[in-house]
Amino acid sequence: MINIYEKIIKGIKKINKEEKNKIKILTYISKINENKNDINNLLNQSIKSFKFSYLKENNHIKYEKFNLNFKFVLKKIEKGICELDYGESTQGRILFDEIKDKVYYILGYCNNKIIAYKNFENLKLKKNEGIIELPHSISVNYSIIHNGYFFYFKYKTNNIIKYDLNQKKIILDKNILPDASLDNQNQWGGENNINLISDNNNLYAIYASNNNNKRISIALLDENNLNVIKIWNTDSLEKKKCGPIFMIEGILYHITRYDKVNDSIVYSFDLSKEKSSKINISFENQGGYDSSLTYYPNLNCLMTVNSGKIYKYKIEQINPKEIQNEEEIINEEGLEEDAIQTVMQEGKCSRLAAVKALRAHNWDPVEALLDVGN
Repeated sequence: MINIYEKIIKGIKKINKEEKNKIKILTYISKINENKNDINNLLNQSIKSFKFSYLKENNHIKYEKFNLNFKFVLKKIEKGICELDYGESTQGRILFDEIKDKVYYILGYCNNKIIAYKNFENLKLKKNEGIIELPHSISVNYSIIHNGYFFYFKYKTNNIIKYDLNQKKIILDKNILPDASLDNQNQWGGENNINLISDNNNLYAIYASNNNNKRISIALLDENNLNVIKIWNTDSLEKKKCGPIFMIEGILYHITRYDKVNDSIVYSFDLSKEKSSKINISFENQGGYDSSLTYYPNLNCLMTVNSGKIYKYKIEQINPKEIQNEEEIINEEGLEEDAIQTVMQEGKCSRLAAVKALRAHNWDPVEALLDVGN
């Protein structure tokens, strides 16, 4: 036990002490003796992105997370690997409880039954620990487990629920986001209108805002009382024109289509900078139909359920300090999107390289292609 605490103290000393733009969130990791590896992984992550303080309290470690300027951005999504052919239902939802080290699976688009598994290996064997029946139906695809609790929106409402899966009871039921559009706001159809995302230990609701012309809005929620702390209104397309949405390290991304095999991510929104970027990251949709993508930091991957199969997509991230002339990616005044896309696709280059080549050759895509090809 002493060794673990000593490592925490050493970790604190290595971390930037800057506390600007602090967002304080308390989380408890119980049963220290059973979670030594998880604690070590968490400490290693803290060196990169957030700061720890510790408190010995009833065999718990308490840590505080601070929103620092340093973070990673998505660079690459690798080809998906089918981890399991679950069958039984075309779509579904896999959820990892990274606090209690459990796995849950929900079938279909709309359901009120959650199948619990001890771990992923037991899920592969379909050896469950029981079925939890919720008091009402939920929109399956964008429910989430966050810090040991199950959060979801009631079907076709903007009532968010905080549910204890162990005690099998509702902890909180609150009506929020009155400006959220409750008509169909998904590219693929379905009835889910508000997506819940857990990222960097924060809980977010992603929705189509009537006050933002039904474009994507992002609400940071207080997990304890479900109050809205802050809202970001993005300049994205209408939410229903966007493919599946996910978030990594405080940056929101979405793919262009839910049903396109060779797809790409062309839009991102950085919460800390409060601005969007045009990007180009390839995404190969293995099953040909994705209604949701979820990022799991401990696994460093995106996961989805597609046509009854569970796919895992490993990701590669990069320190933004390593990206040269980042601001040039956004400054595309005078350029046509078709010209940029042509140079990127035919020249097999980044968006930044395409923009720089077009500028250097007075927006001539032919000359720009010759340039990036050299």
